[in-house]
Amino acid sequence: MRIDPNFQLARLARVHGTYHCKGMFLMFVIHLHMEGKEMGIFDRLLGPSEVEKLKEKKDVEGLVRKLETGKPREQASAAYALGDIGDERATEPLIRLLERVETDGDVCIAGVNALGKLGNDRAVEALVRALSDTVRGRTSSIGLLELPVALAAAHALSSIGKPAVEPLINALGSELGRMRVYARRALEMIGEPVVEPLKKALTNENKYVREEAGEILKDMRVDFKPTPSTPRKRYCIKCGAEMLVEAKYCPECGSAQ
Repeated sequence: MRIDPNFQLARLARVHGTYHCKGMFLMFVIHLHMEGKEMGIFDRLLGPSEVEKLKEKKDVEGLVRKLETGKPREQASAAYALGDIGDERATEPLIRLLERVETDGDVCIAGVNALGKLGNDRAVEALVRALSDTVRGRTSSIGLLELPVALAAAHALSSIGKPAVEPLINALGSELGRMRVYARRALEMIGEPVVEPLKKALTNENKYVREEAGEILKDMRVDFKPTPSTPRKRYCIKCGAEMLVEAKYCPECGSAQ
Protein backbone atom coordinates (compact mmCIF):
# COMPACT_ATOMS: atom_id res chain seq x y z
CA MET A 1 0.00 0.00 0.00
CA ARG A 2 1.29 3.45 -0.88
CA ILE A 3 0.69 6.30 1.56
CA ASP A 4 0.54 9.92 0.45
CA PRO A 5 2.40 11.78 3.25
CA ASN A 6 1.10 15.21 2.20
CA PHE A 7 -2.49 13.99 2.41
CA GLN A 8 -1.95 12.44 5.86
CA LEU A 9 -0.19 15.56 7.18
CA ALA A 10 -3.01 17.81 5.94
CA ARG A 11 -5.59 15.48 7.45
CA LEU A 12 -3.92 15.60 10.88
CA ALA A 13 -3.62 19.39 10.65
CA ARG A 14 -7.34 19.78 10.03
CA VAL A 15 -8.21 17.64 13.06
CA HIS A 16 -5.53 18.65 15.58
CA GLY A 17 -4.07 21.93 14.31
CA THR A 18 -0.74 22.55 12.61
CA TYR A 19 1.29 22.85 15.86
CA HIS A 20 0.57 19.33 17.10
CA CYS A 21 0.27 17.45 13.83
CA LYS A 22 4.01 17.21 13.01
CA GLY A 23 4.82 15.15 16.07
CA MET A 24 1.79 12.98 15.53
CA PHE A 25 2.75 12.44 11.89
CA LEU A 26 6.22 11.27 12.88
CA MET A 27 4.61 8.67 15.16
CA PHE A 28 2.38 7.70 12.21
CA VAL A 29 5.49 7.19 10.03
CA ILE A 30 7.17 5.05 12.68
CA HIS A 31 4.02 2.93 13.07
CA LEU A 32 3.80 2.28 9.33
CA HIS A 33 7.51 1.45 9.16
CA MET A 34 7.03 -1.16 11.89
CA GLU A 35 3.99 -2.54 10.03
CA GLY A 36 6.12 -2.96 6.89
CA LYS A 37 4.25 -0.50 4.66
CA GLU A 38 5.67 1.75 1.95
CA MET A 39 6.65 5.29 3.00
CA GLY A 40 9.34 6.21 0.44
CA ILE A 41 11.58 9.08 1.54
CA PHE A 42 10.32 8.97 5.14
CA ASP A 43 12.05 5.62 5.63
CA ARG A 44 15.36 7.51 5.59
CA LEU A 45 14.45 9.17 8.87
CA LEU A 46 14.57 5.74 10.48
CA GLY A 47 17.97 4.62 9.17
CA PRO A 48 18.90 1.70 6.90
CA SER A 49 16.50 -1.21 6.98
CA GLU A 50 17.48 -4.80 7.68
CA VAL A 51 17.08 -5.59 3.97
CA GLU A 52 19.50 -2.79 3.05
CA LYS A 53 22.04 -4.21 5.51
CA LEU A 54 21.65 -7.69 3.99
CA LYS A 55 22.10 -6.24 0.51
CA GLU A 56 25.27 -4.41 1.55
CA LYS A 57 26.69 -7.72 2.83
CA LYS A 58 25.41 -9.53 -0.31
CA ASP A 59 23.71 -12.01 2.01
CA VAL A 60 21.65 -13.89 -0.58
CA GLU A 61 20.35 -16.48 1.89
CA GLY A 62 19.22 -13.77 4.31
CA LEU A 63 17.44 -11.90 1.52
CA VAL A 64 15.73 -15.10 0.36
CA ARG A 65 14.42 -15.60 3.91
CA LYS A 66 12.99 -12.06 3.82
CA LEU A 67 11.50 -12.87 0.42
CA GLU A 68 9.73 -15.91 1.82
CA THR A 69 8.69 -14.74 5.30
CA GLY A 70 8.78 -10.93 5.36
CA LYS A 71 5.95 -8.45 5.14
CA PRO A 72 5.10 -7.19 1.62
CA ARG A 73 7.38 -4.15 1.85
CA GLU A 74 10.30 -6.30 2.99
CA GLN A 75 9.58 -8.89 0.28
CA ALA A 76 9.61 -6.24 -2.44
CA SER A 77 12.83 -4.67 -1.12
CA ALA A 78 14.45 -8.10 -0.89
CA ALA A 79 13.44 -8.93 -4.48
CA TYR A 80 14.93 -5.69 -5.82
CA ALA A 81 18.08 -6.30 -3.79
CA LEU A 82 18.46 -9.85 -5.17
CA GLY A 83 18.10 -8.50 -8.70
CA ASP A 84 20.80 -5.90 -8.05
CA ILE A 85 23.19 -8.47 -6.54
CA GLY A 86 22.72 -10.74 -9.57
CA ASP A 87 23.26 -14.09 -7.86
CA GLU A 88 21.48 -16.89 -9.79
CA ARG A 89 20.67 -18.72 -6.55
CA ALA A 90 17.80 -16.27 -6.21
CA THR A 91 16.09 -17.46 -9.41
CA GLU A 92 14.01 -20.32 -7.99
CA PRO A 93 12.85 -18.44 -4.85
CA LEU A 94 11.78 -15.51 -7.03
CA ILE A 95 9.83 -17.84 -9.34
CA ARG A 96 8.05 -19.38 -6.33
CA LEU A 97 7.22 -15.91 -5.04
CA LEU A 98 5.74 -14.88 -8.38
CA GLU A 99 3.60 -17.99 -8.69
CA ARG A 100 1.96 -17.73 -5.27
CA VAL A 101 -1.54 -16.36 -5.88
CA GLU A 102 -1.54 -14.50 -2.56
CA THR A 103 1.60 -12.51 -3.39
CA ASP A 104 1.05 -8.73 -3.25
CA GLY A 105 1.05 -6.84 -6.58
CA ASP A 106 4.02 -4.61 -5.74
CA VAL A 107 5.96 -7.68 -4.62
CA CYS A 108 5.17 -9.42 -7.93
CA ILE A 109 6.49 -6.40 -9.85
CA ALA A 110 9.69 -6.47 -7.80
CA GLY A 111 10.09 -10.22 -8.37
CA VAL A 112 9.56 -9.92 -12.12
CA ASN A 113 12.03 -7.04 -12.27
CA ALA A 114 14.62 -9.11 -10.42
CA LEU A 115 14.15 -12.12 -12.72
CA GLY A 116 14.69 -9.87 -15.73
CA LYS A 117 17.92 -8.55 -14.22
CA LEU A 118 19.16 -12.05 -13.41
CA GLY A 119 18.52 -13.07 -17.03
CA ASN A 120 18.35 -16.77 -16.24
CA ASP A 121 16.49 -18.75 -18.91
CA ARG A 122 15.03 -20.97 -16.15
CA ALA A 123 12.71 -18.06 -15.40
CA VAL A 124 11.30 -17.85 -18.94
CA GLU A 125 8.44 -20.31 -18.44
CA ALA A 126 7.19 -18.57 -15.28
CA LEU A 127 7.48 -15.13 -16.87
CA VAL A 128 5.55 -16.25 -19.95
CA ARG A 129 2.75 -17.50 -17.68
CA ALA A 130 2.80 -14.10 -15.97
CA LEU A 131 1.93 -12.44 -19.30
CA SER A 132 -1.71 -13.24 -18.56
CA ASP A 133 -1.65 -11.55 -15.13
CA THR A 134 -3.40 -8.24 -15.69
CA VAL A 135 -5.05 -8.17 -12.25
CA ARG A 136 -2.09 -7.80 -9.92
CA GLY A 137 0.49 -5.04 -10.17
CA ARG A 138 1.57 -1.63 -8.93
CA THR A 139 -1.35 0.62 -8.03
CA SER A 140 -1.68 4.39 -7.70
CA SER A 141 -2.58 6.21 -4.48
CA ILE A 142 -6.26 6.02 -5.51
CA GLY A 143 -6.15 2.30 -6.25
CA LEU A 144 -5.82 2.34 -10.04
CA LEU A 145 -3.58 -0.28 -11.65
CA GLU A 146 -0.55 1.61 -13.02
CA LEU A 147 1.73 -1.27 -13.96
CA PRO A 148 0.27 -4.77 -14.41
CA VAL A 149 2.44 -7.80 -13.76
CA ALA A 150 1.93 -8.79 -17.42
CA LEU A 151 3.66 -5.65 -18.72
CA ALA A 152 6.52 -6.01 -16.24
CA ALA A 153 6.91 -9.65 -17.38
CA ALA A 154 7.09 -8.52 -21.02
CA HIS A 155 9.95 -6.17 -20.15
CA ALA A 156 11.71 -8.89 -18.15
CA LEU A 157 11.44 -11.37 -21.04
CA SER A 158 12.82 -8.78 -23.45
CA SER A 159 15.82 -8.40 -21.11
CA ILE A 160 16.41 -12.17 -21.19
CA GLY A 161 16.29 -11.96 -24.98
CA LYS A 162 16.96 -14.87 -27.33
CA PRO A 163 16.14 -17.75 -24.93
CA ALA A 164 12.66 -16.26 -24.55
CA VAL A 165 11.85 -15.99 -28.28
CA GLU A 166 10.38 -19.47 -28.98
CA PRO A 167 8.30 -19.59 -25.77
CA LEU A 168 6.96 -16.12 -26.61
CA ILE A 169 6.04 -17.20 -30.15
CA ASN A 170 4.20 -20.18 -28.66
CA ALA A 171 2.37 -17.73 -26.35
CA LEU A 172 1.10 -15.91 -29.44
CA GLY A 173 -1.16 -18.92 -29.94
CA SER A 174 -2.88 -18.54 -26.58
CA GLU A 175 -6.67 -18.37 -26.41
CA LEU A 176 -6.20 -15.48 -23.96
CA GLY A 177 -6.10 -12.22 -25.88
CA ARG A 178 -4.25 -10.43 -23.07
CA MET A 179 -1.44 -12.98 -23.18
CA ARG A 180 -1.06 -12.51 -26.93
CA VAL A 181 -0.89 -8.73 -26.48
CA TYR A 182 1.97 -8.87 -23.98
CA ALA A 183 3.81 -11.68 -25.77
CA ARG A 184 3.73 -9.53 -28.89
CA ARG A 185 5.06 -6.54 -26.97
CA ALA A 186 7.94 -8.59 -25.55
CA LEU A 187 8.89 -9.87 -29.01
CA GLU A 188 8.84 -6.36 -30.44
CA MET A 189 11.13 -5.17 -27.64
CA ILE A 190 13.61 -8.00 -28.28
CA GLY A 191 13.98 -6.81 -31.88
CA GLU A 192 16.26 -8.35 -34.51
CA PRO A 193 16.65 -11.87 -32.98
CA VAL A 194 12.91 -12.50 -33.45
CA VAL A 195 12.78 -11.87 -37.21
CA GLU A 196 13.74 -15.31 -38.56
CA PRO A 197 11.73 -17.27 -35.97
CA LEU A 198 8.70 -15.10 -36.78
CA LYS A 199 9.09 -15.77 -40.50
CA LYS A 200 9.00 -19.49 -39.75
CA ALA A 201 5.93 -18.93 -37.57
CA LEU A 202 4.03 -17.63 -40.60
CA THR A 203 3.32 -21.29 -41.51
CA ASN A 204 2.40 -22.35 -37.98
CA GLU A 205 -0.77 -24.46 -37.72
CA ASN A 206 -2.18 -22.08 -35.10
CA LYS A 207 -4.02 -19.18 -36.74
CA TYR A 208 -3.24 -16.78 -33.88
CA VAL A 209 0.48 -17.44 -34.21
CA ARG A 210 0.36 -16.87 -37.97
CA GLU A 211 -1.62 -13.65 -37.67
CA GLU A 212 0.39 -12.19 -34.80
CA ALA A 213 3.73 -13.11 -36.43
CA GLY A 214 2.70 -11.30 -39.60
CA GLU A 215 1.57 -8.20 -37.68
CA ILE A 216 4.81 -8.03 -35.69
CA LEU A 217 6.90 -8.29 -38.84
CA LYS A 218 4.84 -5.52 -40.44
CA ASP A 219 5.32 -3.29 -37.40
CA MET A 220 9.06 -3.98 -37.55
CA ARG A 221 8.99 -3.02 -41.27
CA VAL A 222 10.46 -6.37 -42.27
CA ASP A 223 9.92 -7.46 -45.89
CA PHE A 224 8.50 -10.95 -46.05
CA LYS A 225 6.39 -13.08 -48.32
CA PRO A 226 3.81 -15.07 -46.40
CA THR A 227 4.05 -18.75 -47.24
CA PRO A 228 0.60 -20.29 -47.55
CA SER A 229 0.30 -23.40 -45.47
CA THR A 230 -1.63 -26.47 -46.54
CA PRO A 231 -4.61 -26.91 -44.22
CA ARG A 232 -3.99 -29.93 -42.02
CA LYS A 233 -6.77 -32.39 -41.33
CA ARG A 234 -7.99 -34.45 -38.44
CA TYR A 235 -10.95 -36.72 -37.93
CA CYS A 236 -14.10 -36.48 -35.85
CA ILE A 237 -13.92 -38.52 -32.65
CA LYS A 238 -17.54 -39.61 -33.11
CA CYS A 239 -18.28 -40.16 -36.80
CA GLY A 240 -14.75 -40.18 -38.26
CA ALA A 241 -15.40 -37.39 -40.78
CA GLU A 242 -12.41 -35.42 -42.02
CA MET A 243 -12.16 -31.90 -40.56
CA LEU A 244 -9.78 -28.96 -40.10
CA VAL A 245 -7.32 -29.10 -37.22
CA GLU A 246 -8.73 -25.90 -35.68
CA ALA A 247 -12.40 -26.94 -35.93
CA LYS A 248 -14.21 -27.20 -32.61
CA TYR A 249 -17.23 -29.01 -34.04
CA CYS A 250 -17.56 -31.72 -36.64
CA PRO A 251 -19.00 -30.34 -39.91
CA GLU A 252 -20.89 -33.63 -40.51
CA CYS A 253 -22.41 -34.67 -37.18
CA GLY A 254 -21.93 -31.43 -35.20
CA SER A 255 -20.27 -33.10 -32.19
CA ALA A 256 -17.86 -31.07 -30.06
CA GLN A 257 -14.24 -32.14 -30.39
